[in-house]
Amino acid sequence: MWYEDQTDYKGYLPDFYQDVKEIRKLDEILNERMDAFKEAVKGLADNVCAVTAREKGLARYEKILGIVPQTGENLSARRNKVLAKLLDKPPIHEEKVKEIAETYLGSDVDVELSKSGYTYVIAYRSQAKLLDAEPLKNVLRQILPANIAFTVEYMYTLWNEIPPTWNAVKQKTWDELRLGA
Repeated sequence: MWYEDQTDYKGYLPDFYQDVKEIRKLDEILNERMDAFKEAVKGLADNVCAVTAREKGLARYEKILGIVPQTGENLSARRNKVLAKLLDKPPIHEEKVKEIAETYLGSDVDVELSKSGYTYVIAYRSQAKLLDAEPLKNVLRQILPANIAFTVEYMYTLWNEIPPTWNAVKQKTWDELRLGA
């Protein structure tokens, strides 16, 4: 890259300026400043990727990923921890989503992956409709890949789900009928 090239201010000037005292001093100052600038740019470029990150870049990755470095740990060990954390994503499937949703909602849920394969529909029945599903949504946003959407739906009991005869209906309570039991 351009920031790895040797800095030579005088090389851009005509030959008759090469021996001027002020130009030599200017060359010394500009080359020093340009080298510092190039080193800063190289550091920024290195810190973009965890594989090449320096001290400052690794510290940022550790903060983002919630990794606490041990005292006296070298850059290589810290870099390996960051890379392991970045690569350590468990496969998320319907059963895992169902388990998490049931834990948060406290009732049985139905989880379906849409035909497109990019949306989970989480449907539940409960004694009361959940007014605030934000805690569940926050957890799902953290574990699901960014290209997977989800919806949380309350399932109402439809008339065609109620037993067709009054004798069957009489054997159940109103709550059991409402929950589709």
